[in-house]
Amino acid sequence: MTARIDPNRTSARLMFDVAAETVGKSDDPAARRQMLMIADLYIKARSFAILNKIAFVWALGCAILIALWPAVAVLAEGFSTGARALTSAAVQTSVTALAALGYAVYGHYKKRQQAVENLMRRILATEPLAMDLERVLAELERIDQGFAFPDPARRAAAPTPSPTSGDRD
Repeated sequence: MTARIDPNRTSARLMFDVAAETVGKSDDPAARRQMLMIADLYIKARSFAILNKIAFVWALGCAILIALWPAVAVLAEGFSTGARALTSAAVQTSVTALAALGYAVYGHYKKRQQAVENLMRRILATEPLAMDLERVLAELERIDQGFAFPDPARRAAAPTPSPTSGDRD
């Protein structure tokens, strides 16, 4: 393995580089399919990592604002009415909600990034001919779902088992 170990890159980038050096140089169609899956997953992991960083910085900035808010309230007393409006409970509540939203987005995409990296590890550790493509595709579908909200209409339309139905001999 000649992939340079760099602590400043993501696990997904490391696995992509290793796969490109090993699996990507093979002429075997199964190995090429494996490399294609790893490349697709790397694109997802990279996107998730970027979203994670943005959401984390956003949440951290809001958290610092929340911690400094009492000082802002004291300092704003000597300013105009507009500056004093910043000390209102509504503004503080909004900033707190934005911090929570940033953390929720970070947590959501961090889980997705972790799932993608774990799937990349699984694919890379499997021989190309032994790769269970159905399992990989099912995991990709789960990762690609994004935010999921319950659908009350779907739940109401689901058939309910009747008490008299069952296995009869």
